[in-house]
Amino acid sequence: MLTIGISTVASSLSELIIYIQDNIKKIDPSIDFLICSQRESENVAIVISERIKVLKTNESGLSRSRNTLLKENKNKWLWIQDDDIKIEFEALQKLLETLSKSSDDLVFIKVKSLENKNEFYKNYTFHKTHRLTNSLKISSIEIVVRREFVNDNNIKFDTNLGLGTDLPCGEENKFVLNLFQSNAKVRYLDLATCFHTTVLEGREIDQLGRFSARGYLLRFYPFYISFPLMIRWAIYIPAELSFYRKIILMLRTYFKR
Repeated sequence: MLTIGISTVASSLSELIIYIQDNIKKIDPSIDFLICSQRESENVAIVISERIKVLKTNESGLSRSRNTLLKENKNKWLWIQDDDIKIEFEALQKLLETLSKSSDDLVFIKVKSLENKNEFYKNYTFHKTHRLTNSLKISSIEIVVRREFVNDNNIKFDTNLGLGTDLPCGEENKFVLNLFQSNAKVRYLDLATCFHTTVLEGREIDQLGRFSARGYLLRFYPFYISFPLMIRWAIYIPAELSFYRKIILMLRTYFKR
């Protein structure tokens, strides 16, 4: 019914498997786990148990990992996740019940703060109205997609974007945009099925790469959305870069062919 598809790397694989094995009895048996572990010494598929499969690869790049999950998923639905997954088990069961009755192609769930479980990962007011720019507000771990629709429309993650590339963000936004442009039937659920950290201190952020990625991403939106957003991001996204530098970074990748 549902696959939880998780991207990880060799150094984090063991801890992830332990977490899943410790908790799998709390999870409905119609839910499987498919893990793509990159930076491995060999390319091999390992069946950990009936419900846990690991695809080891010597490749790198988050978009490549997620494309592998899309390709290898055999269930009707795929929920895309990161390797720091912390599941809200009761809500996950409710998600499964919703999906079992759904004719949608794309479902967005909510995420709660790992540090304060009464708060959310982000402001989800954009759930109230469906519009093209919602694709810019979605995080990868909020995406549940129907396998048949993705395959029929040949939709994949753009391997020019994402961690492991020179443009280290935006891959989920481009993916969701492609789904919207393919007329996916979309549902926004008021259901938080996992927890994610909201503590950003100490994270190394490649601001040059991120603004370059934003410029590349905006190429795929109508110009009346792209250029106002470029100005807005240059003004309001905090970074140790000048307004002029931000604009130049985005324009270079926006126009580069």
